[in-house]
Amino acid sequence: MYVDINVEMELPAIYYRKGQHIGKETRQIEFKLGGGDYVRNNLRENVSKYVKGRTEGTLFIGVDDKGHFVGVNCEDEDNIRRSYIDEIIRDIKHSVDNKDYQVEYIKPPVDNKDYQVEFVPVEDNGKIEANCKVIKITVYKRKQLNRLFNSNGHVYMRRDGSVRDFSAAEAQDWILQVRNNCRYD
Repeated sequence: MYVDINVEMELPAIYYRKGQHIGKETRQIEFKLGGGDYVRNNLRENVSKYVKGRTEGTLFIGVDDKGHFVGVNCEDEDNIRRSYIDEIIRDIKHSVDNKDYQVEYIKPPVDNKDYQVEFVPVEDNGKIEANCKVIKITVYKRKQLNRLFNSNGHVYMRRDGSVRDFSAAEAQDWILQVRNNCRYD
């Protein structure tokens, strides 16, 4: 639900125009519409899956499936950043392979240099809509790509434009492939 208050002010240096087409989802770009109680009910899961399943790319929250900017209600931007996005990313666990070829879980934090969060205002008919933003989460290419990320016992991988569960067999194959590549490099 958006607040019906439109603020008269100059347009900021960076903003998105409501309805503007950004393109389509790719291996590097994913869209989530948001809306309603999205922040409270779905943001954690979507950010968690996206960050874990990525080597690099951008998640746009407030963009419809066809790639048009819509925006989401961001009344308390700082709280959303602290209590949802940063907390989710800090709690990401890496799954690593141990000497017995089993997967164990450790919890090093994802470095804050690995991602950036922006709340970009949305313009409609020459005015910035109060509290209406597109949340843009950019994951930068990580130097170490020899780890899989898990959430609630699931390992995620981005494949063919979507984030999906990585099966146990796929995780084992990936671990062996990384191990073999490290031995011969």
